[in-house]
Amino acid sequence: MNLVKPTRLRPGDTVAAISLSSGASGEFPQVYEVARRVLRERFGLRLTETPNALQSDAWLYAHPEARADDLHWALQNPEVKGMFSTIGGYESVRVRPSIDLDLIRAHPKVFLGYSDTTVTHLAFLEAGVGSFYGPSLMNGVVDVEGFPYTETWLRGLLLN
Repeated sequence: MNLVKPTRLRPGDTVAAISLSSGASGEFPQVYEVARRVLRERFGLRLTETPNALQSDAWLYAHPEARADDLHWALQNPEVKGMFSTIGGYESVRVRPSIDLDLIRAHPKVFLGYSDTTVTHLAFLEAGVGSFYGPSLMNGVVDVEGFPYTETWLRGLLLN
């Protein structure tokens, strides 16, 4: 299978925070804001949120279709060049039935995350679009200052 490779990100691009599993970004906004600062200062990327990215854990759990809608929103938004998972979690498998593979195929964009986000990586694979298994915003990106190899790896993967 030949996968479509999304266009690399460039400084100045906008990436969307997406919460397909846990609502940790809404529960721990101070950690989320560190990730925003790191993306801006270290990578020159602007971070925006999908409509439900900052909802509580309980709300996101109760609304798997809204999480899929967030993915669709980011894919269709011409200003958004990529999507970064806020964090892993559990039960994103409940989102999968609502994910539109045709939208992924029609709008191949960088998608980065790990752990429970694997379910969405499999949807990208099924759509024929490559994705990036790597750090989430709140577990990895926030650690760039303490772990320079993370910055080097992300820069090489996504920006060079």
